[in-house]
Formats: sequence, structure tokens, C-alpha cells
Amino acid sequence: MEKRQMTKADRKKCLRREMLSVRGSLSEAYRIQASLAIWEKIYKLPVYQDADTVYLYLSYQSEVDTLQQ
Repeated sequence: MEKRQMTKADRKKCLRREMLSVRGSLSEAYRIQASLAIWEKIYKLPVYQDADTVYLYLSYQSEVDTLQQ
């Protein structure tokens, strides 16, 4: 029986599942620390400091926290 080659879409779906699993396994303490570090870097950027309007996304599940800062 011949195995079917994975398509680009199949590989992308598999990689997405793997990365969601890795992200989901990070501890809450690590996520908080990483979210704060990201926020601090963004806040210091001149483009952020000079902006009149900033568009953000709302975090979902285990993503970087955009609601607490």
C-alpha cells in the first residue's frame, strides 16, 4: 500500500497543532513573565511612544496576555 505524501496544508495543520500544544503546556507563571517582557519592549519603542492610535488584538486562551497591561 502506498503512503500519501503530506500536502503543504497538511504540514501546516500539523505544525499548528504542535505549536498550540507547546504553547498550551507553558506554565501560567511563564506566560505572565513573557507577556510582561513583550509589553515592556513594545512600550519602549519610539513608534509606540509617538503613535496617536494603536491597534491591538485581544488575547485568546494561552496567547500573550493583552488584557492585563
